[in-house]
Amino acid sequence: MQKENDKIIFIDEEGNKTELLIYFTYKSKERNKNYAIFYDPLFPTDLIAGVIEEDGSISDVEDDEEYDELDRIIAEYEENGENK
Repeated sequence: MQKENDKIIFIDEEGNKTELLIYFTYKSKERNKNYAIFYDPLFPTDLIAGVIEEDGSISDVEDDEEYDELDRIIAEYEENGENK
């Protein structure tokens, strides 16, 4: 996956491209990592999280503690009306 402006471009094994939209980005001071929360416009309530690497690529979140932190951040983001 690659981050391009406000989109994430996902390319599968067969070379098919899917454009996902960025919901918001988040910098974890605790982990010193940048995250992108994004979604497929066809399924806007299904959020996906990824780690933004230094080269601009996106890698998977693999740690359960990271998922817990991101779930909390997403809930706070939505609670504060940031997505409206």
